[in-house]
Amino acid sequence: MSRGSKRCPTPWPPRATTRSTRPAASCRFGNDPATSVLDVNCKAHELDNLYVVDTSIFPSIGAVNPALTAMANAIRVGEHLLSRMS
Repeated sequence: MSRGSKRCPTPWPPRATTRSTRPAASCRFGNDPATSVLDVNCKAHELDNLYVVDTSIFPSIGAVNPALTAMANAIRVGEHLLSRMS
């Protein structure tokens, strides 16, 4: 080290500084419009043409990424919509 220089305080390898959030529990579903926003097919009680298929229907998020579960639910709701349209 040269005279007057200081050690770099950055650890190596650098620590991860990014974080991600997974919003959940903002659209409760159930049969009673007084206690839920969506029915069991993820359709809004108040609107006939609004479906929610993201992770906001989950009561909480576990330790793993919920992407596959969200995709599976979207496929389920899509199949419901197809049956509703035919």
